[in-house]
Amino acid sequence: MRKLSKILTCWIPVKKARRASRDWLYQTLSSLIPLKKNWVIFYDTFSKNGNGDSIRPLAEELRKRKPDFKFFFVSKEARSIEMADEVLVIGSERYNYVLERAKYLFSPMDLPNAKRQGQIWIMTWHGSPIKKIYLSKQDTPEIRGYIRHFQNCDYFCNTSKTFLPIMMEAFDLPEEKFINSGLPRNEILMTKNNEAEINKIKEKLNIPLDKKVLFYCPTWRRYDQKQPMPFDLNNLEKMLGRDYIILLRSHVGKHDWVDSQGRKISLSENQFAYDVGNWENISELYLVSDVLITDYSSSIFDFSILERPQILYAYDFEEYQKEFGLYFDYKTFSPFPIAYNEDQLIQAVLTQNPSSEELKNFREKYAEFELGTEVEQIINLITERK
Repeated sequence: MRKLSKILTCWIPVKKARRASRDWLYQTLSSLIPLKKNWVIFYDTFSKNGNGDSIRPLAEELRKRKPDFKFFFVSKEARSIEMADEVLVIGSERYNYVLERAKYLFSPMDLPNAKRQGQIWIMTWHGSPIKKIYLSKQDTPEIRGYIRHFQNCDYFCNTSKTFLPIMMEAFDLPEEKFINSGLPRNEILMTKNNEAEINKIKEKLNIPLDKKVLFYCPTWRRYDQKQPMPFDLNNLEKMLGRDYIILLRSHVGKHDWVDSQGRKISLSENQFAYDVGNWENISELYLVSDVLITDYSSSIFDFSILERPQILYAYDFEEYQKEFGLYFDYKTFSPFPIAYNEDQLIQAVLTQNPSSEELKNFREKYAEFELGTEVEQIINLITERK
């Protein structure tokens, strides 16, 4: 129907009018096709495995409640995806066929270009931002064109009152679109935060049970597929290795760690530093970590649910703030120490000791809707909606 709508409106010379006419025609034509009320699309083009982030816990719970539902997972190429009844390759005829008929769609990031009337789309999003995004950063026709797809959401997950005006501005969405559900991927941080579960994960990771765990998890930078290692691992091991090991994960695990010469760093036999870029569930990595080391990442807010220490390693602060802009005063918005170089980072690890009250207050401000009921709230939206 989308292709036919484009063909029938291609003669209209004004782009805005052509798009409006195409959308109207698509809605009119597609309304003739009955929706499949037990078809669900999981639109995860963000994670490596195609069913990561908040998609996995939602799919697992929905499978329990509605075993008759058919699960479609999308991919940019043909492959196998766990939990998928069928994998749809974006742009294929089968993809378009299912997209026009599925009643429900979940996504942690991107969305299809077209939505028909009667469908229910739920945007779980993939993290609360520190750096400015979309319209908060720059209002251009290109950005407007991209965020236009988000207007199709019926529900948009929100983690706190602090982030509501931020996300409304960034996506130009009304308040009624947002639900105070928290992010489904974070539910595990409350339901499995105990010694037995944590030790199970450590054993699967094959890391020592008798050492504390540092977790270095930086945000995205313009590095193509390479992530420069911003400290000397040998020096960190010398100074911290007696008591700690460190887990390393580049942005969503998609980048290789490289040295100052751009050469890939191998950690396959390292007993201090472990590359966990391929570990599917980042929340499990949070659970085993005693201290998070990050920068301008949404992991700050996710990890705060555990009310454990963090260190902000902002070795490129001036450059990053100038390029992206930040929503908060970075030097005062959190109780966590900021390290601008390797020596300060090591010192921060050795001396960090935030009070439990500071950790609790930070969580309540930035993750107040993360209550351990995220999955239930969202699944209820579609199972109870008529």
